Amino acid sequence: MKKFDAIIIGFGKGGKTLASALVKQGMTVAIIERSSSMYGGTCINIACIPMKSLVEQAEKSVNYAKAISKKDDLTAFLREKNFNNLDQKDGITVLTGEASFVSPHEVKVELESETVTLSAEYIFINTGAESVIPREDRDIAEAVQQTLEKKGIQFKLNVKVKTVEGSLVAYEDGDGEHKIEADAVLLATGRKPYTEGLNLEAAGVNITDRGTVQVDETLRTNVPHIWAIGDVNGGPQFTYISIDKIL
Repeated sequence: MKKFDAIIIGFGKGGKTLASALVKQGMTVAIIERSSSMYGGTCINIACIPMKSLVEQAEKSVNYAKAISKKDDLTAFLREKNFNNLDQKDGITVLTGEASFVSPHEVKVELESETVTLSAEYIFINTGAESVIPREDRDIAEAVQQTLEKKGIQFKLNVKVKTVEGSLVAYEDGDGEHKIEADAVLLATGRKPYTEGLNLEAAGVNITDRGTVQVDETLRTNVPHIWAIGDVNGGPQFTYISIDKIL
């Protein structure tokens, strides 16, 4: 079993910033990321940076294929830079694999070629969030829906989107399959905290009825040596929030 002072599950903005801060205090840190395509977190890989890159290319009238290529090159560069910035620091060990709790102080990591178990005095959960339809308060959602319907916007609820081809969307509801064509298609399904597979029960960590990791004002969970930072704790899902809360 490999022992560290701290384990950080997730290579997001909050996690990587925290890792650098902890090693400056003389601690040894293991940071675990389940996908090599997500070093650096949501912002640089699938959110802020890619979106801004595509908007900039669109303003220059660059064709779609070239815009995607430029976006991919940029995110690949930033991803590699983020990885190297941590991997080359003394005191930090970067592991790529699926992490899950074995006990309150132990984390199992399924690497590509082996499974290792780590232990630490402090553990930080920074697994972010994944796409999903958001759950707003019902009264607020209904008020917004009524306002938008008055403006001529149609709502198709409780349906499953089957295919999207250009601006043609095929969806299925209780009456069968339908197709609808629009001027443009926007994917905006929201996000939910990613805790699947972490085996939080083994650590005794509580979650809320919305699936977020329950924390206090210091981001500490009900287990005194475990914290949850970033999107996974159910707070505002902004990069600067994840940084401010840990500094």
